[in-house]
Amino acid sequence: MQQGRGTLILVLGIVAVIFSLGGCCPVGFVLGIVAWSMGNKDLRGIEEGTIDSTDRGLINAGKIMGMVSVFVGIAVFVIFLAFGVFGILMSLIGLG
Repeated sequence: MQQGRGTLILVLGIVAVIFSLGGCCPVGFVLGIVAWSMGNKDLRGIEEGTIDSTDRGLINAGKIMGMVSVFVGIAVFVIFLAFGVFGILMSLIGLG
C-alpha cells in the first residue's frame, strides 16, 4: 500500500487559496486545479485500497481548498471581465 500525499495536497490547497484571495489569481487557479486533481486521484486510490487511508482528512481538506481557489479564480476573472466591459461601454458612450 502506498502512502498518501495528504500533506502535499493540503499545502497546495492552502497556497492556492492564499494566491487566489491575494490578487494572484492565475497562480492560485493553477495550484487549485493541481490540488483538486491530486486529491481526486488519492481518494480514488483509497477507495480502491492502493493508498493508505490515514491521510483521508488531509486529502479531503486539500481537495476542497483547491476547489475553493478554482471557484474564487473564476469569480475574480468574471468580475474583472465585467468591469472591463463596463469601462469600455462607458468610454464609448462618453461617460468615462
